[in-house]
Amino acid sequence: MANIVYNDLKKSPFKVDYEGFELYFSSAFHKNKFNKNIKEYIKEETLKFQNRYKVKIELLDIFIIAYYKKCENRGFRVYRDNLELSADKVFKNIIL
Repeated sequence: MANIVYNDLKKSPFKVDYEGFELYFSSAFHKNKFNKNIKEYIKEETLKFQNRYKVKIELLDIFIIAYYKKCENRGFRVYRDNLELSADKVFKNIIL
């Protein structure tokens, strides 16, 4: 398959199902990068958080979305429980 890039994520076939999230990517490269590194990213970020704040807390959803945003730079298309999430609402709800 050629290196196809979708600027419109609604047309993209590059989807990852991870921990209840459906995440869409603009290219196979971004999808593969996410799949390859997400577990290590979560592990590292959890450790950083625990060392800094001296608490053990589950932040899996936050770390999944944060890493998705690091990998995918052409948009945001994420579903959770069949509901489409909005990038700005996700982080506003976390802060509130």
